[in-house]
Amino acid sequence: WRGLVFSADGARLVTSSRGSGQVWDANSGKLLATLGEAGQSIGSARFTPDGRRIVSHEGNNARIWDAQTGQLVAVLAGHSHTIRGLAISPTGDRLATASTDKSVRLWPLYASTDALLLQAKQAAPRCLSRAEREAANLSGELPCWCGELDKWVAGGASQAGAGVQSRACKAGP
Repeated sequence: WRGLVFSADGARLVTSSRGSGQVWDANSGKLLATLGEAGQSIGSARFTPDGRRIVSHEGNNARIWDAQTGQLVAVLAGHSHTIRGLAISPTGDRLATASTDKSVRLWPLYASTDALLLQAKQAAPRCLSRAEREAANLSGELPCWCGELDKWVAGGASQAGAGVQSRACKAGP
């Protein structure tokens, strides 16, 4: 075994070894989920504070797993050498990984895909008006976030009326 860790509520255990990772019911000892494929090495593993995800490492990558199903959610690649340690922030929103490449990387953790999309939308730059773009010597053609389509679109038609400039978004490719 490489590791054995309780969930925050004490109801489950995650074990990790060279051949597999498993989630166990701490009271009955029943196997609840297996992380990854049979024979896949799982380095040390930790539950997120809310118990919804498990974070592990193997080689140069960290992995995020669904704690209920054992399904892989994401692979975090970025270290050039083996990860030797990981830590999850008390709030569960960040992961730190330490590697033999002499670096520590901080990764955002999201409780759901919706939370990730919300963060991406909030971090996205706002659309500048045509005048703002031209003043900055940028192309007058504006990319924009289209609320109706709920996605970025490549082109759109500018419309001016009553002294207000707006964008009519159209579906991109």
